[in-house]
Amino acid sequence: MHNRISLKQIGLMLLISILDILCLCLLYKAFQIEKAGLTASLSILGVVWVFFADVLFFNSNYSYVDIIGGALIISATCFIILTAR
Repeated sequence: MHNRISLKQIGLMLLISILDILCLCLLYKAFQIEKAGLTASLSILGVVWVFFADVLFFNSNYSYVDIIGGALIISATCFIILTAR
C-alpha cells in the first residue's frame, strides 16, 4: 500500500527543518558568547524536551528509569548553572 505525503505534512517538515536550522544557528552563537561547558549543558536539556513532546503528541508512557534519567539531567544542569557563576 502506497502512502502519499500530503501538503500539510510537507509544510510541517519544512517548518521543522527551518526551526532546526534556527536552533543550530542560535546554539552556535551561544557557543561564541558564553563558556562552552555551560552552553553544552543547556543543550543537553533538549533530551528532556523530547520526552515532554513525546508524551504530549504521541501519548507515550515512560518507566521510572526514564523519569529518573530526566530528573538527573535537569538536576545536573541546574548544578552546573548555579556553580558556573
